[in-house]
Amino acid sequence: MIPETHRPKILSPSRAFARIKRGESIFISSGCAEPHYITSQLLSFFATAFDNELVQFFSFGPIESMAALSNDRFRANFFFFGDSSCEHIAKGLADYTPTLLSEAPRMIREKKFKIDVAIVHVSPPDNDGFCSLGVSVELAKEAIEASRYTIAQINSMMPRTYGDSLIHIDKFDAIIPIDEPLIEWQPPPPDNVAITIGQNVAKLIEDGSTIQTGIGKIHDGVLLALSDKKDIGIHTESFTENIINAIKNGVINNKKKSIHEGKVVATLCIGTRKLFDFVKENPFFEFYSCEHVNDPITISQNSKMVSICNAVQVDLTGQAGANLISRDFSAGVGCLPEFVRGAKRSEGGKSIIALSSTSKNGEVSKITLNLSSGAGVFATRGDVQFVVTEYGIANLEGKSIRERALALIEIAHPKFRKQLLEQAKKSNYIFDDQTIPLSFDEELLKKWETKDLLKDGKIIGIRPVRPSDERAIQRFKYSLSDEDVFLRFMSTGIRFNHSRVMPLTMVDFKTHVAIIAFIGSPGEEEIIGIARYYNNPSTNIAEVAFTVNEKWRRRGVGTSLLKHLTRIAKSQNIKGFRAEILAKNKAMMRLFHKSECTIHSSFEDNLFTMWYLFDT
Repeated sequence: MIPETHRPKILSPSRAFARIKRGESIFISSGCAEPHYITSQLLSFFATAFDNELVQFFSFGPIESMAALSNDRFRANFFFFGDSSCEHIAKGLADYTPTLLSEAPRMIREKKFKIDVAIVHVSPPDNDGFCSLGVSVELAKEAIEASRYTIAQINSMMPRTYGDSLIHIDKFDAIIPIDEPLIEWQPPPPDNVAITIGQNVAKLIEDGSTIQTGIGKIHDGVLLALSDKKDIGIHTESFTENIINAIKNGVINNKKKSIHEGKVVATLCIGTRKLFDFVKENPFFEFYSCEHVNDPITISQNSKMVSICNAVQVDLTGQAGANLISRDFSAGVGCLPEFVRGAKRSEGGKSIIALSSTSKNGEVSKITLNLSSGAGVFATRGDVQFVVTEYGIANLEGKSIRERALALIEIAHPKFRKQLLEQAKKSNYIFDDQTIPLSFDEELLKKWETKDLLKDGKIIGIRPVRPSDERAIQRFKYSLSDEDVFLRFMSTGIRFNHSRVMPLTMVDFKTHVAIIAFIGSPGEEEIIGIARYYNNPSTNIAEVAFTVNEKWRRRGVGTSLLKHLTRIAKSQNIKGFRAEILAKNKAMMRLFHKSECTIHSSFEDNLFTMWYLFDT
């Protein structure tokens, strides 16, 4: 396994550690590639260590137990961190160096971040002497080149991987051949909230997109929701074994990637033996330094690149925070800013911030007026495009603070919406008289979201109206001709200002229902038609009104709106529809007759009153 010429480098841990000097910085491979045997020996038996810094991308292994270490022997320093290491950092027992991960290799090369010793975990060498860094390339090569001394744990259980993962055995000063299972991490199954968030995120992902996946329930929820997608590619910092089913089912095939076509590209993977065996000598996967994978320029070269980043909070102006919540660390800067900006610069790309609406068992809203004191901003107001929770999608790109605040309040948890609304008013983010529906059946609203096929084969979307649609409705109303305005409102010179339009968005989905027909992706909709009804409780017959953009008439938009408005009315046990129609409004009368119900009508003062019952 070890070439004869390199056998003199085989040392016991104590002999290998003897060349480490006090006060030196020691890089150690990260994640599932952390050399468990060596780090355990180092922490337990290297008694001469004083003030040695242990540098890692992040840890799942022995270094996660830094709270038990004396600060005068070892101190951990992470570029990124998870749940347990953040506790050590918050308590002052470990350090954290904020940096963009694509820049960390350069910092190491230029000695701005000094590495004296590198301890890496590799596969056995091939016939040409090349070992593989396996499941975690990240910063390892740069650390080896920058260090004066390198120790390698050579492990036959480390899978050989492709990409830029090979390192020649000549680079190692000391070799410790120990076979042991890699550190494993089993991803918890996504819960219902994560599955719903994943479904909402999937609405934004087009066939042929390249996506950033990652670690956590939300990312796994997204992978589950991609089952009906085609030709999805992966360019990501990290992935877990939940990617396997999407590959086996053909959803992920990387065929449409602009760079690294046909390959899943990452800097590391995290999982169990199942994943390690899957990536072993599998040319479908390529691992590179985070300098390449995380570079926004590289990311942007993928067309239809979609970044999917988790956040701890998003404030009403659109800032996203990922760490330092109330001075307690919860995550590092990591790859988030790089993928956010890289995806936005991609042709057809999208940047998505995904988070559950609450934390601490539903007691705290993650949509907030302001980020918590000390929070680290990874996406500025200018960076954020889409924000997704289990309650929907908010598109913030190109939106004013007022529009952002409304859109974010809509996707906050219902029990926090009133509080957020009042806070936004006090901060002058929104109009003083702004109101929104504070409670309604979320599941029912999802059922009322649909698509329809027009006569000419064009697909349109139909959904309930939202308060954040106010500006779009205003623009739609002003696009109508004077004749259209007269036929619809029986008056001319109408101003569609805030005080008139806002009540049109205030629907309770019982007595007052409004739906829009639109084209465009979620959050970027162009309204082409509106239909609404107001129910008369005394008769249980609803007064209806329809307006369709002139360019979209005689294509079936009105018929589609009528069909779906009828479906909603029937679900609310309404008996029928009624409308007052000017005699010259032939289009509205034709639409009424498409109901296939028995039409009743009366005529007076050039005005038809028409009505019908659904069961006739």
